[in-house]
Amino acid sequence: MADLLIVDDDIGIRNMLRLMFDSHGYTAQTADTAEAAIALLADIPFSLMITDLNLPGMNGLALAKLVGERISDMPIIMITASNSSELASEVASLGISAVFTKPFKFEDLLQVVRSLVKQSKYLTDADFYEAASAVT
Repeated sequence: MADLLIVDDDIGIRNMLRLMFDSHGYTAQTADTAEAAIALLADIPFSLMITDLNLPGMNGLALAKLVGERISDMPIIMITASNSSELASEVASLGISAVFTKPFKFEDLLQVVRSLVKQSKYLTDADFYEAASAVT
């Protein structure tokens, strides 16, 4: 099944999402910062990234922008405690596939992940590594 990257500075959320996705047949890797996520993206061809908005250092929007510019075929889901109209317009301009406001139901997130993974264009290893090398 698909490899997912979960980026959140809250260890509880990171571990809960990893365990839940693992139990549904996905392989989930986690990162606690955008910088750690970028390092993982340089080495692993992920099918989808889930990132929190508020991260230490580079925030989730900046991470989504960087990843979207370099690996445009990878769907990105944003999770956040904020639900502002300003955030909605910024998310739309970055091409983020979906936004979940905390608290959310895991089943809803799982349904969107399944749909996005099915729709996403498959990247060959060579395509991924070429795109990912531009991220670092």
